[in-house]
Amino acid sequence: MRKRAWGGLHSCFRAGGWFLQSPDERAAPEQPCRALKVSSKRTRRKLSFQFQRWMSGIFMKQYLNFCRMRLRASRLGYLFLQLAALCFYAQNSTQSPPNFKQHVTEQSRLSDRMSRRLTRTYQLYSRTSGKHVQVLANRRVNANGDDGAAHAKLEVETDSFGSRVRIKGMKTGYYICMNKKGKLIGKRKGRGKDCIFTEIVLENNYTALQNAKYEGWYMAFTRKGRPRKASKTKQHQREAHFMKRLPRGHLLSERRPFDALPLPVPVQPFSKRTKHSHQLRSEGR
Repeated sequence: MRKRAWGGLHSCFRAGGWFLQSPDERAAPEQPCRALKVSSKRTRRKLSFQFQRWMSGIFMKQYLNFCRMRLRASRLGYLFLQLAALCFYAQNSTQSPPNFKQHVTEQSRLSDRMSRRLTRTYQLYSRTSGKHVQVLANRRVNANGDDGAAHAKLEVETDSFGSRVRIKGMKTGYYICMNKKGKLIGKRKGRGKDCIFTEIVLENNYTALQNAKYEGWYMAFTRKGRPRKASKTKQHQREAHFMKRLPRGHLLSERRPFDALPLPVPVQPFSKRTKHSHQLRSEGR
């Protein structure tokens, strides 16, 4: 085979020069590399194989470094993900202070079917008409009842602990309800929400009755005692103000008569002289 001389690797290129140098030349790397002459095909193959091996080693090192960096990044990402999940769980698991107002509002919207209902008997005095609310036999409701009238006596039942009541006329047995048009009517069975009213005590000590089904609609009467349309009523209006009053003579039978007791006579102690004269008088001397 024809021999070919390769040019000398003037720069110390370790890919080929280091493997072809003698042990003395390897021990002295500071000396410039000599011109190399490669005359055999086998040597060229060996050089090419060593160069490829060296390049593959560099590539594998870079690849391993890249994998290590990716692994470190993935571990850091996993740790950050765990930290975020822990913070989210701690934020949601922190117990907030109880909101009793919301609890009362939610529970007052439910009807209490299990507990024993408390009933009271009184009259509703209308601020505008100056008379009392009454339920008539024709299922009409007005505020023209006199004090102590039979139709003006109302039996009020508690529906829940949130000041929700049902109002029924004792004489007729009809419950005061409100239809979808805002008109007051009497019903035999007052189980629906349209027959439930919420008592609201105002600053002027009057009571406003708001319907449980139609929020913002109040029981109201005009000066002539006629029921007013509930959709046009407000809490601050005089037509929606009532006062609870006991019927005339309702508690007279329960009162006990007051008996005047005689005053006790004070006993004065006797002296010796007074005692002796008292004995003489008693003996008749």
